[in-house]
Amino acid sequence: MAVLQPTVTVNNDELERKINSQLANAKRDLDRIDRRTLPRGAQDHYDWARKFCKQAEDYMKQKSFEMADQAASKAARIASELAKGFTSPTSL
Repeated sequence: MAVLQPTVTVNNDELERKINSQLANAKRDLDRIDRRTLPRGAQDHYDWARKFCKQAEDYMKQKSFEMADQAASKAARIASELAKGFTSPTSL
């Protein structure tokens, strides 16, 4: 009986580097923002970005790289948008 192995389309090392880069960018952007100064809706987005960062880290520990990539990508995208409009002047 043959065991089917999933096909890997992206090298896990490359994907892991991509995820780590996305997480670093997301965290850097979020660290530049003072959450308390954000409007309520933006605070919710900030919280979601932090949650996506945590999810990505958890998926990385489980070696679930595809899921980690999705969560890290979402975190980076949200954090980038927040940083464009809500960067704290004291953190620049």
